[in-house]
Amino acid sequence: MSISTISSIYSNMILPYNKFHLPYHPGRLLLLETTKTLQVNWEQKSKWVSSGIILGQEFELINFSSISVKVNGIIINSPFSYKAPNNIFFPRRQQIELILKLFNLTEISQSSINQAEEQLYKLCRYLLEKPKCSEVIDTNSSHKRLHGKIDNRLIMIHRYIRQNYSHPLTLKILADIIGCNPTYLSNSFTKVFKISPMSYLKTIRMKKASELLKDTKMSIKEIAISLGYISNSQFSSTFKQYYSCTPVKYRQKSLIEQAESEVAI
Repeated sequence: MSISTISSIYSNMILPYNKFHLPYHPGRLLLLETTKTLQVNWEQKSKWVSSGIILGQEFELINFSSISVKVNGIIINSPFSYKAPNNIFFPRRQQIELILKLFNLTEISQSSINQAEEQLYKLCRYLLEKPKCSEVIDTNSSHKRLHGKIDNRLIMIHRYIRQNYSHPLTLKILADIIGCNPTYLSNSFTKVFKISPMSYLKTIRMKKASELLKDTKMSIKEIAISLGYISNSQFSSTFKQYYSCTPVKYRQKSLIEQAESEVAI
């Protein structure tokens, strides 16, 4: 039986809020190394991969972040032409150390390719004959709280809110990211973190707003936009509910307190 052969090696960028889809093709696999967090979807399952390795026949990558994500790829011609029962595998780095070296070489020798192809062949056999995938999330099973463990998707959303509070976010957008019902997300998130996802988002934004009003000369409009609000009035209304005064009054008060503090010193 012929060994797996490397067809091409490349680097690509997945733009913010864009996706990449690898359609199934007999005898072809793709190994990807991602430099930042992406969501991987395949066969009604999903997983968040952060600086990880993906080997598969058919899958979709989604970049939900506000920055482009670089991926390194190797297209493989495999001697196994049938479709795997589970067509994706997340190998550990030590399993593909010879393959990853190809991404960092300016000149690739035939011996390096031969070593990598031997390692690829073993991975292909593992994927196609003994499929295994850990930490898989079934997006069809929204109500997931098994064995008393926290649904990992809630942790992902908690982190996502912290990292993307500057974008316009709604409960539906957050629910769509992890493929669940908005009501389930709200109830489960609140139960685990003792605060609803939208209240958590507001808390982060208001804390950042306070810092920007005190420490910068940004206009109210600029601050509102930087925090993901669609209008000044929306931002000001939320701020007043949180701090019991408008952003303008808050900044004026902060300047007075700062001046008094400097005089006291």
